[in-house]
Amino acid sequence: VDPAVAAANAKAEPDNITAQLVAADALLARGQVEPALQVLVDAVRRFRGEDRDRARDHFVELAELLPPDDPVVVKARRDLTNALF
Repeated sequence: VDPAVAAANAKAEPDNITAQLVAADALLARGQVEPALQVLVDAVRRFRGEDRDRARDHFVELAELLPPDDPVVVKARRDLTNALF
């Protein structure tokens, strides 16, 4: 999936959780870690219920693929915590 297309789809359909997850995956696959995690943090802020859980769980799955001491990951985890509480 082309990250530009996935990001455009996510922007065009902000209420579509699947579009948000696909955009995060496409960005991460292209090495765009910070934007990928930010898409998911934004989704956690925007969604409620099952969709919010999906965004949070997806964030955790992607973050586990990355070095835990990476400053981008550390900041994104902090942002996720703030979004949850």
